[in-house]
Formats: sequence, C-alpha cells, structure tokens
Amino acid sequence: MLRQCLFYGFLGDVTLFDGSFVRPRDIEIFRDAGRNPEAIYATVRFIASSGGVVRVEMIREDTGVTVEAEITPERYRELGLKPGDYVSVTPRHGRVFSE
Repeated sequence: MLRQCLFYGFLGDVTLFDGSFVRPRDIEIFRDAGRNPEAIYATVRFIASSGGVVRVEMIREDTGVTVEAEITPERYRELGLKPGDYVSVTPRHGRVFSE
C-alpha cells in the first residue's frame, strides 16, 4: 500500500488505465468512438478550462470509473466536446507507467 502511495505521489495525478497508470496529459480523446479496438469508451461528464489546459472528466462505459484527461484549448475546439458526448480514449504510447 505504501509503495502505491509513493508511486502516485511521484507521478502526480494519474488514472488507472487497464492496469497501468497514465497521467491526464497523456490521455488522448477522439470523437470517432468505435474505430480503435485498443480504446476504451466513455461519456464526457465535466469540462473545465484553466489557462492553457482544458480538463475533461469522463466516465468509462465498461466500468463506470472516472477518467481525467488534459488537452489543449486548440484540441478542445477541434473536438467540440460537451457534457454527454460519447468518446474513445487511449493513452499516448511511451507515457504509460506500470506498477
């Protein structure tokens, strides 16, 4: 338990993504839900913008667990996200931390 707490502290905010820890800034969001077999599917629950970061909170379709992502304002405008939207979510390769 302590090791896991120290691990979380080292990484900062993380989401457990299929057995690996992923930082919110290393999660990608796509509108074309259903095209990527490695993606998880989620519904956008909440969106908050602060400076150069837009924080998107989603609920996984399969588990009901919250997933948080941080995207740029440009990516947010490109996606046109709003609460209730159905999206696919994947971690960026090379930025996944296993326990």
